Amino acid sequence: MRRRAFIATGAGLVAGCLGTDETTLDPPATSRGSPSHPVHGDPFPSFSVPDPFTDTSVSRDDLLDRGPFVLTFIYTSCTDRCGELMRLLELVQRDANEEGWLTDLTLVAVTFDPETDEPTVLREYATTYGLDVEHDHVRMLRPSNQAAALELVDDHFGVPATHADHDHGPGHYYMVFLVNADGITERSYPGPILFDRTPDEIVSAVRTVAT
Repeated sequence: MRRRAFIATGAGLVAGCLGTDETTLDPPATSRGSPSHPVHGDPFPSFSVPDPFTDTSVSRDDLLDRGPFVLTFIYTSCTDRCGELMRLLELVQRDANEEGWLTDLTLVAVTFDPETDEPTVLREYATTYGLDVEHDHVRMLRPSNQAAALELVDDHFGVPATHADHDHGPGHYYMVFLVNADGITERSYPGPILFDRTPDEIVSAVRTVAT
């Protein structure tokens, strides 16, 4: 489902920018055109993905019942850039915990390599990067199979991803989404922009939306 499609179906809204009435953050200074993934002001697409730690499925609306959320995509055989994504979630968790704004926020990491990423593997991976998953504000989600994972990430969220062979592992376009409590995308940070930002800049944006 590409960008024009999910904007048209999101909560009765029409295609195009929703403006700052629906967002806390101002639009980014530089427009990125019309990418396949949601950007500032777009309704974030609905989804439901299994949570292997609770044996339930977690939907977008479940997350919104709690408040804003940060969502990214990882696979555990990736230890460089995906590790940086996990460290970013840990930094947000630490800041929110220390400053008292963790109550309404959820941090979400979705694997798109469920064949490899068994629940114990996901838990160990999160622990390696300091992310405490023993709380309901952290969700490590695992699609039911490889095909479902690829459809979710690539087709549904519009984030390019592939499943390569076991010698090379999966491949994907690094992405972090920040979604407000109304289900509207505040920020999308694709790889080239994400890794050009300091972690403190991103934590600050999350803090602004969450508080």
